[in-house]
Amino acid sequence: MIKTSLGILLAVVVGSGCDVGELNMRTPEGEPGTAWPNDPNNPGTETPGAGEIDPGRVTIRRLNRAEYNNTIRDLFGDTTRPADNFPEDDYGYGFNNNSDVLSLSLIHLEQYMEASAEIVERALDTGAPASSTQRVEAEVAGGSVGAARDEYWNLWSNGTISQVVTVPAAGRYLVRARAYQTQGGPDPANMVLSIGSQTQSFDVTNTSTNPGVFEFETQVPEGGQVLSAEFTNDYYDEPSGADRNLYVDYIELEGPIDAIGTGGSAARDQIMTCVPGENPQACAAEIISGFGRKAWRRTLTQEEVDRLVQFQDVAAAEGEGFERGIRLALQAMLMSPNFLFRPEFDTAQESAEPHTLSDWELASRLSYFIWSSMPDDTLLDLAEAGQLQDDEVLRAQVLRMLEDPKADALIDTFLTQWLYIDAVLEAQPDAETFPEFDEELRQSMRQETRLFVKDLIASNAPLETLITADYTFVNARLAAHYGMDATGLTAELVKRPYGDDSRRGLISHAGLLTARSHPTMSSPVRRGEWILANLWCDEPLPPPPNVENIAQSPEDREGKTVRELFEMHSEDPVCASCHRIMDPIGFGLEHYDGIGAWRDTEQGKPIDASGVLPPDIAFNGPAELADILAGSHKLSECATEKTLTFALGRGMKTSDKPQIEAIATKPDLGFKDLITEVVLSDAFRMRRGGEF
Repeated sequence: MIKTSLGILLAVVVGSGCDVGELNMRTPEGEPGTAWPNDPNNPGTETPGAGEIDPGRVTIRRLNRAEYNNTIRDLFGDTTRPADNFPEDDYGYGFNNNSDVLSLSLIHLEQYMEASAEIVERALDTGAPASSTQRVEAEVAGGSVGAARDEYWNLWSNGTISQVVTVPAAGRYLVRARAYQTQGGPDPANMVLSIGSQTQSFDVTNTSTNPGVFEFETQVPEGGQVLSAEFTNDYYDEPSGADRNLYVDYIELEGPIDAIGTGGSAARDQIMTCVPGENPQACAAEIISGFGRKAWRRTLTQEEVDRLVQFQDVAAAEGEGFERGIRLALQAMLMSPNFLFRPEFDTAQESAEPHTLSDWELASRLSYFIWSSMPDDTLLDLAEAGQLQDDEVLRAQVLRMLEDPKADALIDTFLTQWLYIDAVLEAQPDAETFPEFDEELRQSMRQETRLFVKDLIASNAPLETLITADYTFVNARLAAHYGMDATGLTAELVKRPYGDDSRRGLISHAGLLTARSHPTMSSPVRRGEWILANLWCDEPLPPPPNVENIAQSPEDREGKTVRELFEMHSEDPVCASCHRIMDPIGFGLEHYDGIGAWRDTEQGKPIDASGVLPPDIAFNGPAELADILAGSHKLSECATEKTLTFALGRGMKTSDKPQIEAIATKPDLGFKDLITEVVLSDAFRMRRGGEF
């Protein structure tokens, strides 16, 4: 195990086609490393004139846990989610795919090594039982002639020791026996070992003081087979008394071993595209090249293939066969920076000149943006043909990819993190205040928002529909919670109109409202802060230290409404700077209680849902708030900024403003349009080195 582990690490460090000492990574302290060397697969990358555009610099990005799991799923058909055991990914600019915070630790390396071994083991499972040894004790089985002598059976004339054994699966097996002879005449005793019709003859020269072990390897079919040892050249000279005998201790069948081509997992069939035959090196090269193109998301250089083929020599040195060498090579590829990272190369180290990504790099950017996973064969084929840079090809691929079930990753990662969809899972409403809240309602709330945003993408709904939609997805439980007609509804969530203006779009979803509440009451400041930060991208300043909390218990509230409590709190000059901006927005959602149910009164007083949006836009109630939010150019700008931030894995800079504006101001921009325009942008299709 130690030898194997060291061999794999050696291949990663010096034989992966990528110098880990040159990874363009930031340390946990944020210091930049050095740039990647020139791309060996893309020597003539186009470079526009300096100063024409600044696509920004992206630190080399490690696969995060979701990307690792999805890539292993698509590479092997393995759905065990091995990365769930890896350390949690940090967040930067709201997302856990931000390149500057995806650090690499020794714990990562240890778990990558363990995971790679387990993944490859599952992938190359032959479907056959594990290798085992069946032993026939000669003195127990007896022979056709002779007698037992201690632990041996003495064949004193030509005869056979045999027993029927069950071969669990067709494959390669070792047939073995331990024996010695007594010499008689000029020749040694001859022993023929056999399993079924497969035989091998041995001259036994060993004596009782030094018994020998004799074995041969052969292909054995499945089922019952006769395992035997036969003595074939008996000799006895009566005048001299010279007597040649064969003494057998045991006969064994071990296997299956190195069971090439015995079937098994679908992944095995896809990986093991040949059998070694007379040229195992050529077969190994074929397997490595085919697998490597997918795992490293590009074609491998001949030097890289040759290095990985050398694992055949490593396996041979360990006394193992062809398949062991393939397993080691696959593990090495999964441990390589070419798999664990998404390398992109600059035309020159630290070059600040913008340049177009290679087709291979663009394919990876595209697939990890929409699928959070590796490119499929279609993308790889287009990249290899040099066709992926064409605008119409890119448009077609975006639409194709969004139709694929793997595009649910956009919901699981991008939209869930941007819109805090899973935050309701952590909410802890007070059971006494909200006895109707339970796990079924919590899960329905979460699923409502997931289905809603998925529908927005599928229908290419205008961006403002996120805020203005007059429909949602409900089941019987959630419809009752909303006061909607639940006739005909079951536990399954379906698309239904609200039926009135009490709810409009995302800001009226109970999951969001619950997550942005206190345990016993609503929170205008939390709701207002969420709207500013996530729908307008106006991130408020954090609260000052040692700020006194607002009273939340019924006893402390003394009959005051939430609005009255927050207005009193805002009279404190220390608190006023934040609350005077966020509270007036959150007040517009006060018709929704701490778990998002509609209310007209609180503490026996009518709800006051009037508020003000910056700079000084008055509104009353959630419908008017939704209209103002949706009508502002800030919504499309913020949606574009969030999408670019996720797609590029970096925060937006001042230099990105022109591209954000160019996308956000396109007329009738829908959700599919937004994704497509981000992919077609220079920021997505280009990069540069140099300073950040």
